[in-house]
Amino acid sequence: MTKQTKLHTRMVRQCVLMLENIEIYISYSNNNIKEIFKALSESDNFDSLCFVDEFFIKLVDNSDFKYVCNSVLNDKNIMENFDKDDIELLKGFFLSLGQSDINGQILNCEIYKEFFKKKQALLESQEKAKCKTQTAITVGFGLVFSIVII
Repeated sequence: MTKQTKLHTRMVRQCVLMLENIEIYISYSNNNIKEIFKALSESDNFDSLCFVDEFFIKLVDNSDFKYVCNSVLNDKNIMENFDKDDIELLKGFFLSLGQSDINGQILNCEIYKEFFKKKQALLESQEKAKCKTQTAITVGFGLVFSIVII
C-alpha cells in the first residue's frame, strides 16, 4: 500500500469531517463563508486539506467566493493528491455553498457528505484488500522458504 493511497484516503476522510463541520456552522451559527473558513483553517482536523487554508487566505483579499473557489480548486499544486472525481465533487459543493437558504445549504452538505462517504468506503475497502494481498504473499513466501530450508 503506497503512501499516496493512504494520504488520499485520509484526505477524503477529512473532507467528510469538513462537510460535517460546515453543516454544523450553517445550522447553528450565523457565520458567513469567510468566518466558516477561518474556523476550519484554525482547526487541526484538516491538516491534510491544504485547500482549506488557501480558501481562507484568498477570502481575506477577495470577497468573490466563486473566483476564489475556482482559483484554489484549479491549482494543481494544491489539489495534487485528489483525483479528478474528488475535485469535481468539491467544485460542485463549494460553488453551490451560500447560494440558497439555510435548509438548501444543509441539504447540499448532506448530499456531498454522502458522496464522500461512499468514496471513503471504496478507498478503505481497496486498502484492506491490498493489505490482505500483501499479507498472503508474505506468508506464502515464508512457507515456501521454510519448506525449501527443510
